[in-house]
Amino acid sequence: TVDVEIKGVTIKSGKAQAGNLDGDGGGLYNTNGRVTLNLVRVYTNTAFSRGGGIYNAGELTVTNNSLIEANAAETAGGGGIFNLNGRVRVLGSSLTGNHADDHNNGQGGGLGSTGDVSNVVTIQSSLINGNSAGYGGGGMWSWGGVVTVTSVQISDNQGGDYGGGLYATFGARLSMNSTS
Repeated sequence: TVDVEIKGVTIKSGKAQAGNLDGDGGGLYNTNGRVTLNLVRVYTNTAFSRGGGIYNAGELTVTNNSLIEANAAETAGGGGIFNLNGRVRVLGSSLTGNHADDHNNGQGGGLGSTGDVSNVVTIQSSLINGNSAGYGGGGMWSWGGVVTVTSVQISDNQGGDYGGGLYATFGARLSMNSTS
């Protein structure tokens, strides 16, 4: 496992195309690493498949007013962040204006997460705003795993068929506290 902290930069206009790591992770691709984004802007990145801004299959912490903004997943989920059996913590940061476009597979405009009990998402003192998903979970979508949302504003998100703000399914254990 590698520990990486990225601080005070913008990750902008990356593109993960089909056939390149399955088209995942337009701005950042993390597998088995421990990555911390501290005061980072992940902006206008695109993935053919999952994780327009960030693809995570390790440990990811987004903190200190970081902004995951205007990223897109074209054919699958996680416009801003896609998490596969990893751990994601969003602390005092924003997921805004991201989108997962596909009507059949576009899940989790802001954040899409899937997996078993090792799949853990914690969002605290943050904003999930103005995201959209063609299928469901405009703000956030979770298929299984454990999701804890505390002191988060979830607003103005759109889900095509299910869950404009948040969509939890297939055994996802969801806990929400002081969230609007």
